[in-house]
Amino acid sequence: MGTHTGTLVILAVALVCGGTLAQAKKGSAAPTFNITLTWNDAPTSQADLAGKIVIIEYAHPEHEVCKQSIPHLLHLHKKYAARGLLVLGMADVPEATIQEQFVKGLGAIYPWIKSNDFYKKFGIKFLPSAFCIDGYGNVQSLADWWVPDEAAIEELLQTLPLPPKLPADKRYDPLRMHWQKGEYGKLCEGIAKMLTLPNVDAATREALAAQQAALDTRREAQLARVAQLGAGPDYTAATGELERMEKAWLALPPAAAARKELDRFAADDKIKLEVAAGVALQKLMAPVDTSKIPALRKVIVDLDKFRKKYVGTWAGKRADFHHTRLCSRPDGS
Repeated sequence: MGTHTGTLVILAVALVCGGTLAQAKKGSAAPTFNITLTWNDAPTSQADLAGKIVIIEYAHPEHEVCKQSIPHLLHLHKKYAARGLLVLGMADVPEATIQEQFVKGLGAIYPWIKSNDFYKKFGIKFLPSAFCIDGYGNVQSLADWWVPDEAAIEELLQTLPLPPKLPADKRYDPLRMHWQKGEYGKLCEGIAKMLTLPNVDAATREALAAQQAALDTRREAQLARVAQLGAGPDYTAATGELERMEKAWLALPPAAAARKELDRFAADDKIKLEVAAGVALQKLMAPVDTSKIPALRKVIVDLDKFRKKYVGTWAGKRADFHHTRLCSRPDGS
């Protein structure tokens, strides 16, 4: 993932949560958490996050950098909310504090929620801590990887399963579900099945034709996305996305195109090295609790070794970036 522009600097400030918390893992399903209060039309349950790119920042009103991050998150909200990005402020402090200090006092007009178990479920170790979740509910970036930059957000938005409007009739619920889950092969089958039912009226045929047209548009966009992923340079992330694409589109053209690229990756020694390096970098960073100075210094040393070992690779460049960033932490040098 990309860097956070400007103000959001995730500091090595350990939260007093008691015990050692296991941080959510990149690429895994986002942990479930409670939502007890909401502001600014925020989602009322985690199910409401489905089908959106979500950036969640866990903040505290007494931490200055948490306040400094708000202008950047507000910028992302204004620029991308209409296209499917949900910027979500998160805190576990009294309702009046969130309302007066964040929402009103600092003008954080993007959605906010109060949660009493998010810090445990995601393993919060820093203030602020930001996580990115993709449209299928998987963790895309962790607190130590920073908020995705705008180029990365643009890429993630291209993966969204945005459905066209459907009549409220329950007959269309399976199609709605397939859109939400990104099950495009099943969606195609569902549309075809409904069209073969007896006595299909003109209104239904029109609604299904609109669904098919939207699916066709989505298919072409996905074919273009396959070509983009195949060009690299982040072949590790591309592998995961192509695998999901193959599953989502079943026997349709994007699935075949995704499989072709995956086979090409597996036959290309240079790409295999890139994928292996990317996986190794994820493993190197994911378990590290950099709120602890010894762990911070160790990962800095490990990143220095990594960037030298994988010099010239995409993962090597990312390791170089993270090495420089972590060295700027207090007691990191």
